[in-house]
Amino acid sequence: MSRIAIVTKKCPEYLKGIIEKMQKCDSFKVNGLKAGELAEIEKENPEIFAQIKNFIVAGRWYPFAGLWQDEKDEINDERLAREILYSCRWLYEKFGIYFRVFFGKNICSAKFSQTVYNGRFDGAVLESENESYWLDGKDKFRLFIMEKGDTVDAIDADENCEYETYGEMHHRMMSSPLDLKTVLLKKAETPLSDAEKAVLLSEKASAQAGENKAEEIKNCWFMIFDGRDCCATKKAKEIFDGSECADIVKVNNDAVKVSVYKFSEDESSVVIRITETAGKDAQITVMCDEIDAGFRCEIGPFETITYKIDKEGYVKETFLYE
Repeated sequence: MSRIAIVTKKCPEYLKGIIEKMQKCDSFKVNGLKAGELAEIEKENPEIFAQIKNFIVAGRWYPFAGLWQDEKDEINDERLAREILYSCRWLYEKFGIYFRVFFGKNICSAKFSQTVYNGRFDGAVLESENESYWLDGKDKFRLFIMEKGDTVDAIDADENCEYETYGEMHHRMMSSPLDLKTVLLKKAETPLSDAEKAVLLSEKASAQAGENKAEEIKNCWFMIFDGRDCCATKKAKEIFDGSECADIVKVNNDAVKVSVYKFSEDESSVVIRITETAGKDAQITVMCDEIDAGFRCEIGPFETITYKIDKEGYVKETFLYE
């Protein structure tokens, strides 16, 4: 089993101790800190962040990619998608790296395997899982779940021993034959909270009105991530402003539902996310008069697909944070 050194805290003195160990031993490697934690460190302790950044870029510090912060016991597909969107975009902007291993506590969504895959992850490490296996979902997406390894707090680790990053572990395991068991994902859906519904409604209304509120919507999601649902709901209602919100995206199949209609984060296009709910393959037509666009596509059983439509009407299937 691989030896894994884990960063468990974000307080300055603790991080300085780990940085000192890494400076003394060029081969010492660690894993840890989610995007939200790194963002706080950058704001409050820029010198410590600069040192951590150097280690991350050098491949010696592998962050816990995929979630903005520690997730609740149950989160729904949309929140999982938003955490992946915002955290992965932030990590790429800061370090210029696509991290391929998702880190979380447990299988937290009915479409966990597909959503994580669509965040450009090839594998996942979960605190609740102690062995490696393939995770299959009803949506036909497969995800490689990796063992956690023999973990030790990085501050207690012997820097003279060999430790591995989760990125290195993933590369090593994927480079060898994987004769592993397959587990079928049967997790039930977790419903949207009232705050999440309010934010999605405001996002749809602002896009329908041609008003790009992407930054304000992002801040609403961060409030939800922080547990400030009331603040998120209040802000969302200010954005929504009580306007009527019609079904502006039309699909010629009642079993295919539109879950998101919004402006993209880079303001270059409109994003539409659709989900098949009947468990059947379908060939569908998607029409949106608001942006004078329409397209045909195929969608698999229980699959969720995200499309970007630019100002010229060009349609592209996309990963979550592209």
